[in-house]
Amino acid sequence: MFEISVDEIPEKKVIDYSFHQFPTTNLLKTLKDQCAVRVTVIAAQAGGKLEEVKPGLSGPMRTAVRQAAEKVMGLLRDDGSP
Repeated sequence: MFEISVDEIPEKKVIDYSFHQFPTTNLLKTLKDQCAVRVTVIAAQAGGKLEEVKPGLSGPMRTAVRQAAEKVMGLLRDDGSP
């Protein structure tokens, strides 16, 4: 689990409409730049190539989701702490 600024997303991705980037990063950038909305992107990256695809999350991804939820709650408290 990691946090990035919408400004850290490469420009080539800012205008890329993709269901894998929902809501699209260009929308997030517009909200930040033109509407004065605080935008925080919390992400997790899959560990590696899977031997087989199964329903559900892997152990590391379950942990990342819990950490992300704690981070969001900290941001909602507006102190940024988990």
